Amino acid sequence: MTRQHTVRQTQAILTDAHTLAATIVDALRHLDDGTGGYKSGHDSNGTGGSTVERQAEAHETAPDIAAEALVTLLDAIRRAVGYLHTASAISQRWGTWAVGGADLRERLAAIDAGIWCQNCLPLGFKNPRSLKGTLCSFCAQFQTDFKRPAPREIIDIHVTYGRVHMNDILRILKRIDAERKEARRATKTGGKMSEPVAQRDGRPA
Repeated sequence: MTRQHTVRQTQAILTDAHTLAATIVDALRHLDDGTGGYKSGHDSNGTGGSTVERQAEAHETAPDIAAEALVTLLDAIRRAVGYLHTASAISQRWGTWAVGGADLRERLAAIDAGIWCQNCLPLGFKNPRSLKGTLCSFCAQFQTDFKRPAPREIIDIHVTYGRVHMNDILRILKRIDAERKEARRATKTGGKMSEPVAQRDGRPA
């Protein structure tokens, strides 16, 4: 095995890790649904919704196939964690002294910055970028559908539940727009906000 081959293998590991991080939430949800014989995806209101809402095409999954896949997935992740931790520890021990601690931190920071979605990261979420572009697939599609970045609350729902219903998206965006409008009005009138927004923000009206 050549050194170049080892480097290529390491790069392949990083690509696989990106793929795993980007799909694991939906995969686990669909596998859980599949082991019970349920459909793995659906629209919230049965009307089709936007592209953001359609996270996966509804399909039936044989329970035994889903159960076997789930066991294999969890076992592979468990093994990978152990092996990668060992390899990382050895590489760090023998590589840091040559690279230098400061240079290593810069390299790690550069890799970290290049992995995560540019919209999610400042909001406290680490979702991998899509293969092309600087946004994760969810934020990129949200930007296309709504012509604005996905806000923190909507990303949080997507990360937690794997999907966001259209009614929730519209409700949250409407509230955010109202709050911004009220904030601009307060700025023009000397900082006094109307009672609902002021109370919601924890400030006296």
